[in-house]
Amino acid sequence: MLLDSHVHIRGFSDDLTENLALHEELRINANMEAVNVLSLPQWGPEDAYQNVICLLFKALYPHNYCYFGFDYFLDDLDISPDARLEQVKAFMAMGFDGMKVIEGKPSHRKMLGRSFLAGEFSKAFAYLEEHNTPILWHVADPEEMWDRSKCNDYVIQMGWCYDSPEFMSKEEHINEALDMLNRFPNLNVTFAHFMFSAFNIDIARDVMEQYPKVCFDVTPGIEMYEGFDRSPTEWREFFIKYQDRIVFGTDNGWGDTETPEQKVINGISNINFIKDFLSTTEVVEGYNKVPVKGFALPTDVLEKIYYSNFKRRKNSTPNTINAAGALKYAEELLKKIKNSDKQPEYAKKRAEGAYEMLLATQG
Repeated sequence: MLLDSHVHIRGFSDDLTENLALHEELRINANMEAVNVLSLPQWGPEDAYQNVICLLFKALYPHNYCYFGFDYFLDDLDISPDARLEQVKAFMAMGFDGMKVIEGKPSHRKMLGRSFLAGEFSKAFAYLEEHNTPILWHVADPEEMWDRSKCNDYVIQMGWCYDSPEFMSKEEHINEALDMLNRFPNLNVTFAHFMFSAFNIDIARDVMEQYPKVCFDVTPGIEMYEGFDRSPTEWREFFIKYQDRIVFGTDNGWGDTETPEQKVINGISNINFIKDFLSTTEVVEGYNKVPVKGFALPTDVLEKIYYSNFKRRKNSTPNTINAAGALKYAEELLKKIKNSDKQPEYAKKRAEGAYEMLLATQG
């Protein structure tokens, strides 16, 4: 069976060619028709060039999809509603297939310092709604991240422990996203990680019933499949009832500490865990090592989750890169990055290398 998957591009070493090739190698080894690479330029200052890197991946492997992230140009961008609108239009004209929102993650919502409900974004989201542009949206995080006693060292180190008053509550994050849907009810939104509702099926049901255009994806959160396993009968019925609104996803992305071979092995293992959980009654372990028993969903439901739901939410074929628009954007952003004191030298070199590779793909 052919699959669509989404893969975060982040954590690159200096060898862009190798890192981009890993995503294509994973696609081939996992027998996927395409991957959907997701840009996270908001992840940190050193990631400001990720939209260009995603365009480069698509230029090298044009059968794949890529979603842009809002570009803040190192906080040196006109933030008027018209400017945000023009940015979205420009990204879609470059050949992006949709939009990734990480700003709903509490650490990044705090970093942004303002809501998408602000007037700055009003015209952009109206345009996204009008054009049925797919949006993959991260909202909140696992419940335990608001309790320091349940946060491990890695979570604390990453700044993902939200027990201080400077962070919004999980409920506030969810309500903020739903308020956006109340303003723009026809947004083509897929909420990542089941909107972290795996331990509260009532929240998931309410969202599905109140917002009939919303989808959830099955991308593993650290707690998600354990939550499904707590109420397996109810959740299996949920998957069958809303089979047209559940999308496959993996969250495969790599840092720089493992070999290329191990990164591909890890990616395939993650994909196989999700597939085994959805398609068998086996007891399987995800990357959090908690054993959970599979749902053994019907074949026709699996086909929708693996493949056709994504295709239906997005054009059946990827958009084509507009070379002139992509290169113009890449060049302008590179100048800003090279002149910025916020950028580490390795990020500047990586951006320069990505630009040169993108230029080379155009002959």
